Amino acid sequence: MQSVSQRTRAYEAACRAKVAPTRNLEPVPRRLLTAMKTLPPSQSSKPLQRPLRSLTAVTEQRVLKTGVVCLCRALVDGHDVSVIDVPRCASGAPKVLQGAAFLQRLLNDEVELKSCMESDVCAAQADVKYLRVEQLLSIREHTLDLATESQSHSARNSFLETVDKYLFSALASRCLQGNTPRAAMMEPMHQLGLRIALTVGAVHLLKQGWGLRSKAVECPQLPSHWAIRLKPQEWPEQVGCALLHVEELQVSTLASGTPEVAAVVVGNPVAAVRDRTFGRGKDRMLHWEVLRLECQEGEDFLTVLDRETIPRQQSSLADELSATLLQRVTRTVE
Repeated sequence: MQSVSQRTRAYEAACRAKVAPTRNLEPVPRRLLTAMKTLPPSQSSKPLQRPLRSLTAVTEQRVLKTGVVCLCRALVDGHDVSVIDVPRCASGAPKVLQGAAFLQRLLNDEVELKSCMESDVCAAQADVKYLRVEQLLSIREHTLDLATESQSHSARNSFLETVDKYLFSALASRCLQGNTPRAAMMEPMHQLGLRIALTVGAVHLLKQGWGLRSKAVECPQLPSHWAIRLKPQEWPEQVGCALLHVEELQVSTLASGTPEVAAVVVGNPVAAVRDRTFGRGKDRMLHWEVLRLECQEGEDFLTVLDRETIPRQQSSLADELSATLLQRVTRTVE
Protein backbone atom coordinates (compact mmCIF):
# COMPACT_ATOMS: atom_id res chain seq x y z
CA MET A 1 0.00 0.00 0.00
CA GLN A 2 1.36 3.46 -1.04
CA SER A 3 2.17 6.02 1.57
CA VAL A 4 0.76 9.54 1.57
CA SER A 5 4.03 11.04 0.23
CA GLN A 6 4.15 8.55 -2.65
CA ARG A 7 0.59 9.36 -3.60
CA THR A 8 1.38 13.09 -3.48
CA ARG A 9 4.39 12.69 -5.82
CA ALA A 10 2.34 10.55 -8.22
CA TYR A 11 -0.44 13.16 -8.32
CA GLU A 12 2.03 16.01 -9.00
CA ALA A 13 3.66 14.04 -11.81
CA ALA A 14 0.25 13.37 -13.41
CA CYS A 15 -0.63 17.09 -13.23
CA ARG A 16 2.64 18.10 -14.90
CA ALA A 17 2.09 15.60 -17.66
CA LYS A 18 -1.45 16.93 -18.26
CA VAL A 19 -0.38 20.57 -18.40
CA ALA A 20 2.59 20.07 -20.75
CA PRO A 21 1.91 17.04 -22.97
CA THR A 22 4.66 15.75 -25.17
CA ARG A 23 4.73 17.29 -28.66
CA ASN A 24 5.07 15.03 -31.64
CA LEU A 25 5.74 17.65 -34.34
CA GLU A 26 6.88 16.61 -37.74
CA PRO A 27 10.25 18.04 -38.78
CA VAL A 28 10.07 21.00 -41.14
CA PRO A 29 12.15 20.87 -44.33
CA ARG A 30 15.21 23.11 -44.18
CA ARG A 31 14.46 24.63 -47.59
CA LEU A 32 11.04 25.80 -46.34
CA LEU A 33 12.61 27.41 -43.30
CA THR A 34 15.24 29.14 -45.45
CA ALA A 35 12.62 30.44 -47.89
CA MET A 36 10.48 31.84 -45.09
CA LYS A 37 13.42 33.58 -43.45
CA THR A 38 14.35 35.28 -46.71
CA LEU A 39 10.87 36.71 -47.37
CA PRO A 40 10.95 40.52 -47.76
CA PRO A 41 9.41 42.53 -44.93
CA SER A 42 5.79 43.45 -45.51
CA GLN A 43 5.00 46.85 -46.94
CA SER A 44 2.00 47.00 -44.66
CA SER A 45 4.29 47.12 -41.62
CA LYS A 46 4.69 50.83 -42.29
CA PRO A 47 1.78 53.07 -41.26
CA LEU A 48 -0.36 54.33 -44.10
CA GLN A 49 -0.24 58.01 -44.95
CA ARG A 50 -3.19 60.13 -43.87
CA PRO A 51 -5.25 61.37 -46.85
CA LEU A 52 -4.85 64.98 -47.91
CA ARG A 53 -8.50 65.07 -49.08
CA SER A 54 -11.31 62.57 -49.54
CA LEU A 55 -13.99 62.43 -52.19
CA THR A 56 -16.94 60.36 -50.97
CA ALA A 57 -20.74 60.27 -51.01
CA VAL A 58 -20.88 60.90 -54.75
CA THR A 59 -21.68 58.57 -57.63
CA GLU A 60 -18.99 57.70 -60.11
CA GLN A 61 -21.33 58.79 -62.91
CA ARG A 62 -21.56 62.31 -61.48
CA VAL A 63 -17.77 62.60 -61.25
CA LEU A 64 -17.43 61.31 -64.81
CA LYS A 65 -20.01 63.79 -66.10
CA THR A 66 -18.18 66.61 -64.33
CA GLY A 67 -14.94 65.48 -65.94
CA VAL A 68 -16.48 65.41 -69.42
CA VAL A 69 -17.83 68.95 -68.97
CA CYS A 70 -14.44 70.22 -67.77
CA LEU A 71 -12.69 68.52 -70.69
CA CYS A 72 -15.13 70.16 -73.09
CA ARG A 73 -14.31 73.58 -71.66
CA ALA A 74 -10.59 72.89 -72.06
CA LEU A 75 -10.52 71.12 -75.45
CA VAL A 76 -13.72 72.00 -77.34
CA ASP A 77 -14.39 75.68 -76.64
CA GLY A 78 -12.90 77.79 -79.41
CA HIS A 79 -12.60 74.89 -81.85
CA ASP A 80 -14.77 74.16 -84.88
CA VAL A 81 -16.16 70.68 -84.31
CA SER A 82 -18.57 70.71 -87.28
CA VAL A 83 -15.95 69.64 -89.84
CA ILE A 84 -15.61 65.87 -90.05
CA ASP A 85 -12.31 64.43 -91.23
CA VAL A 86 -13.50 62.13 -93.99
CA PRO A 87 -11.19 59.12 -94.46
CA ARG A 88 -9.78 58.53 -97.91
CA CYS A 89 -9.22 55.45 -100.04
CA ALA A 90 -5.81 54.35 -101.31
CA SER A 91 -6.50 56.30 -104.50
CA GLY A 92 -7.04 59.49 -102.50
CA ALA A 93 -10.78 59.69 -103.10
CA PRO A 94 -12.89 60.35 -99.99
CA LYS A 95 -14.89 57.45 -98.64
CA VAL A 96 -18.65 57.73 -98.55
CA LEU A 97 -19.85 57.87 -94.92
CA GLN A 98 -23.48 56.85 -94.47
CA GLY A 99 -23.85 58.80 -91.21
CA ALA A 100 -21.75 61.86 -92.06
CA ALA A 101 -24.75 64.11 -92.65
CA PHE A 102 -26.42 63.03 -89.39
CA LEU A 103 -23.23 63.43 -87.38
CA GLN A 104 -22.71 66.91 -88.79
CA ARG A 105 -26.23 67.95 -87.82
CA LEU A 106 -25.64 66.47 -84.37
CA LEU A 107 -22.41 68.41 -83.95
CA ASN A 108 -24.09 71.64 -85.09
CA ASP A 109 -26.89 71.16 -82.52
CA GLU A 110 -29.45 70.96 -85.33
CA VAL A 111 -30.87 67.72 -83.97
CA GLU A 112 -31.06 66.00 -80.57
CA LEU A 113 -30.10 62.36 -80.21
CA LYS A 114 -33.17 61.53 -78.12
CA SER A 115 -35.57 62.78 -80.82
CA CYS A 116 -33.91 61.52 -84.00
CA MET A 117 -34.77 58.48 -86.10
CA GLU A 118 -33.27 55.18 -85.01
CA SER A 119 -32.31 54.39 -88.59
CA ASP A 120 -30.14 57.53 -88.67
CA VAL A 121 -28.51 56.57 -85.38
CA CYS A 122 -27.72 53.05 -86.57
CA ALA A 123 -26.26 54.32 -89.84
CA ALA A 124 -24.03 56.83 -88.03
CA GLN A 125 -22.72 54.42 -85.42
CA ALA A 126 -20.15 52.86 -87.77
CA ASP A 127 -18.73 56.31 -88.60
CA VAL A 128 -18.14 57.41 -85.00
CA LYS A 129 -14.56 56.08 -85.14
CA TYR A 130 -13.64 58.82 -87.65
CA LEU A 131 -14.50 61.65 -85.24
CA ARG A 132 -11.84 63.63 -83.39
CA VAL A 133 -11.71 63.69 -79.60
CA GLU A 134 -13.15 67.24 -79.57
CA GLN A 135 -16.15 66.07 -81.61
CA LEU A 136 -16.69 63.02 -79.40
CA LEU A 137 -16.59 65.24 -76.30
CA SER A 138 -19.10 67.63 -77.88
CA ILE A 139 -21.55 64.80 -78.58
CA ARG A 140 -21.11 63.31 -75.12
CA GLU A 141 -21.61 66.61 -73.32
CA HIS A 142 -25.03 67.07 -74.91
CA THR A 143 -26.10 63.50 -74.06
CA LEU A 144 -24.90 63.20 -70.45
CA ASP A 145 -28.44 62.98 -69.11
CA LEU A 146 -29.62 60.54 -71.77
CA ALA A 147 -29.50 57.25 -69.89
CA THR A 148 -32.27 54.72 -70.15
CA GLU A 149 -32.65 50.95 -70.16
CA SER A 150 -35.79 51.05 -72.27
CA GLN A 151 -35.73 48.77 -75.30
CA SER A 152 -37.15 51.60 -77.40
CA HIS A 153 -33.85 53.46 -76.94
CA SER A 154 -31.54 50.49 -77.60
CA ALA A 155 -30.13 52.09 -80.77
CA ARG A 156 -29.29 55.30 -78.91
CA ASN A 157 -27.70 53.41 -76.02
CA SER A 158 -25.62 51.41 -78.46
CA PHE A 159 -24.58 54.64 -80.20
CA LEU A 160 -23.46 56.21 -76.91
CA GLU A 161 -21.52 53.07 -75.96
CA THR A 162 -19.65 53.38 -79.24
CA VAL A 163 -19.01 57.07 -78.59
CA ASP A 164 -17.59 56.25 -75.14
CA LYS A 165 -15.48 53.46 -76.60
CA TYR A 166 -13.66 55.78 -78.98
CA LEU A 167 -13.84 58.88 -76.78
CA PHE A 168 -11.73 57.65 -73.88
CA SER A 169 -9.12 55.89 -76.03
CA ALA A 170 -8.84 59.05 -78.19
CA LEU A 171 -8.60 61.18 -75.03
CA ALA A 172 -5.69 59.08 -73.76
CA SER A 173 -3.94 59.37 -77.12
CA ARG A 174 -4.55 63.14 -77.12
CA CYS A 175 -3.01 63.58 -73.65
CA LEU A 176 0.03 61.35 -74.13
CA GLN A 177 3.00 63.49 -75.03
CA GLY A 178 5.04 63.20 -78.24
CA ASN A 179 6.95 59.93 -78.40
CA THR A 180 5.40 58.54 -75.23
CA PRO A 181 4.79 54.77 -75.59
CA ARG A 182 1.20 53.83 -76.37
CA ALA A 183 -0.58 50.56 -75.74
CA ALA A 184 -1.21 48.52 -78.87
CA MET A 185 -4.69 47.42 -77.74
CA MET A 186 -7.67 49.75 -77.31
CA GLU A 187 -8.65 48.41 -73.88
CA PRO A 188 -5.66 49.84 -71.92
CA MET A 189 -6.00 53.16 -73.76
CA HIS A 190 -9.72 53.25 -72.95
CA GLN A 191 -9.02 52.57 -69.25
CA LEU A 192 -6.41 55.34 -69.14
CA GLY A 193 -8.76 57.82 -70.84
CA LEU A 194 -11.59 56.94 -68.45
CA ARG A 195 -9.29 57.47 -65.48
CA ILE A 196 -8.19 60.82 -66.90
CA ALA A 197 -11.81 61.98 -67.16
CA LEU A 198 -12.57 60.78 -63.61
CA THR A 199 -9.47 62.51 -62.25
CA VAL A 200 -10.35 65.81 -63.95
CA GLY A 201 -13.88 65.59 -62.55
CA ALA A 202 -12.65 64.70 -59.06
CA VAL A 203 -10.17 67.59 -59.01
CA HIS A 204 -12.95 70.02 -60.00
CA LEU A 205 -15.26 68.80 -57.22
CA LEU A 206 -12.48 68.89 -54.63
CA LYS A 207 -11.56 72.45 -55.61
CA GLN A 208 -15.22 73.39 -55.18
CA GLY A 209 -14.97 72.21 -51.57
CA TRP A 210 -16.62 68.81 -51.85
CA GLY A 211 -16.25 66.88 -48.62
CA LEU A 212 -15.23 69.79 -46.42
CA ARG A 213 -17.23 70.08 -43.22
CA SER A 214 -17.41 73.86 -43.43
CA LYS A 215 -17.12 76.31 -46.30
CA ALA A 216 -15.00 78.49 -44.05
CA VAL A 217 -12.28 75.82 -44.05
CA GLU A 218 -9.55 76.55 -46.56
CA CYS A 219 -9.11 73.84 -49.19
CA PRO A 220 -5.66 72.22 -49.07
CA GLN A 221 -3.78 72.80 -52.31
CA LEU A 222 -3.84 69.76 -54.57
CA PRO A 223 -0.76 68.70 -56.54
CA SER A 224 -0.77 69.32 -60.29
CA HIS A 225 0.48 65.85 -61.16
CA TRP A 226 -1.70 62.81 -60.48
CA ALA A 227 -0.39 59.24 -60.60
CA ILE A 228 -2.40 56.61 -62.49
CA ARG A 229 -1.24 53.01 -62.07
CA LEU A 230 -0.99 50.96 -65.28
CA LYS A 231 -0.50 47.26 -65.97
CA PRO A 232 3.06 46.86 -67.32
CA GLN A 233 2.11 43.74 -69.31
CA GLU A 234 -0.34 45.81 -71.38
CA TRP A 235 2.07 48.63 -72.23
CA PRO A 236 5.34 48.71 -74.18
CA GLU A 237 8.64 49.13 -72.33
CA GLN A 238 7.03 47.85 -69.11
CA VAL A 239 5.30 51.18 -68.48
CA GLY A 240 3.75 50.95 -65.02
CA CYS A 241 2.51 54.45 -64.22
CA ALA A 242 1.10 57.52 -65.94
CA LEU A 243 1.53 61.03 -64.54
CA LEU A 244 -1.34 63.35 -65.49
CA HIS A 245 -0.91 67.11 -65.30
CA VAL A 246 -4.53 68.12 -64.67
CA GLU A 247 -4.16 71.73 -65.79
CA GLU A 248 -2.22 71.10 -69.00
CA LEU A 249 -3.91 67.73 -69.71
CA GLN A 250 -0.59 66.12 -70.52
CA VAL A 251 0.42 62.58 -69.60
CA SER A 252 3.94 61.27 -69.06
CA THR A 253 4.70 57.60 -68.41
CA LEU A 254 7.12 55.82 -66.09
CA ALA A 255 8.58 52.38 -66.68
CA SER A 256 8.64 49.88 -63.84
CA GLY A 257 11.78 50.02 -61.71
CA THR A 258 13.00 53.43 -62.88
CA PRO A 259 13.22 56.27 -60.31
CA GLU A 260 12.73 59.02 -62.91
CA VAL A 261 9.63 60.66 -61.46
CA ALA A 262 11.61 63.62 -60.09
CA ALA A 263 12.60 64.64 -63.61
CA VAL A 264 8.92 64.78 -64.64
CA VAL A 265 7.43 66.61 -61.66
CA VAL A 266 10.51 68.83 -61.05
CA GLY A 267 10.59 68.12 -57.34
CA ASN A 268 6.89 68.80 -56.80
CA PRO A 269 4.63 66.38 -54.89
CA VAL A 270 2.43 63.90 -56.73
CA ALA A 271 -1.21 63.12 -55.93
CA ALA A 272 -2.18 59.47 -55.68
CA VAL A 273 -5.53 57.81 -55.02
CA ARG A 274 -6.33 55.12 -52.50
CA ASP A 275 -9.41 53.82 -54.27
CA ARG A 276 -12.18 52.30 -52.13
CA THR A 277 -14.97 52.71 -54.70
CA PHE A 278 -17.85 50.25 -54.31
CA GLY A 279 -21.09 49.29 -56.04
CA ARG A 280 -22.05 48.63 -59.64
CA GLY A 281 -23.60 50.43 -62.57
CA LYS A 282 -25.33 53.75 -61.99
CA ASP A 283 -25.27 53.14 -58.21
CA ARG A 284 -21.49 52.80 -58.08
CA MET A 285 -20.22 55.18 -55.36
CA LEU A 286 -16.85 56.84 -55.68
CA HIS A 287 -14.63 56.75 -52.62
CA TRP A 288 -11.21 58.29 -53.23
CA GLU A 289 -8.65 59.11 -50.57
CA VAL A 290 -6.21 61.57 -52.12
CA LEU A 291 -2.60 61.24 -50.95
CA ARG A 292 0.34 63.59 -51.32
CA LEU A 293 3.45 61.63 -52.26
CA GLU A 294 6.96 62.97 -52.30
CA CYS A 295 9.47 60.60 -53.83
CA GLN A 296 13.03 60.90 -52.57
CA GLU A 297 15.96 60.93 -54.98
CA GLY A 298 16.86 57.42 -56.09
CA GLU A 299 13.67 55.92 -54.63
CA ASP A 300 11.43 53.75 -56.80
CA PHE A 301 8.23 55.77 -57.12
CA LEU A 302 6.12 52.74 -58.12
CA THR A 303 7.09 50.98 -54.89
CA VAL A 304 6.00 54.02 -52.88
CA LEU A 305 2.79 54.28 -54.93
CA ASP A 306 1.85 50.63 -54.40
CA ARG A 307 2.67 50.75 -50.69
CA GLU A 308 0.30 53.66 -50.12
CA THR A 309 -2.54 52.91 -52.51
CA ILE A 310 -3.04 49.15 -52.92
CA PRO A 311 -5.59 47.72 -50.43
CA ARG A 312 -3.79 45.31 -48.17
CA GLN A 313 -6.31 43.74 -45.83
CA GLN A 314 -5.60 40.33 -47.34
CA SER A 315 -1.84 40.86 -47.44
CA SER A 316 -1.84 41.92 -43.78
CA LEU A 317 -3.59 38.71 -42.81
CA ALA A 318 -1.16 36.69 -44.93
CA ASP A 319 1.81 38.45 -43.31
CA GLU A 320 0.45 37.72 -39.85
CA LEU A 321 -0.02 34.05 -40.68
CA SER A 322 3.46 33.85 -42.20
CA ALA A 323 5.01 35.43 -39.12
CA THR A 324 3.18 33.01 -36.83
CA LEU A 325 4.16 30.02 -38.94
CA LEU A 326 7.78 31.17 -39.10
CA GLN A 327 7.86 31.52 -35.32
CA ARG A 328 6.50 28.01 -34.83
CA VAL A 329 8.81 26.52 -37.43
CA THR A 330 11.84 28.19 -35.84
CA ARG A 331 11.00 26.79 -32.41
CA THR A 332 10.45 23.33 -33.90
CA VAL A 333 13.77 23.22 -35.76
CA GLU A 334 15.76 24.63 -32.88
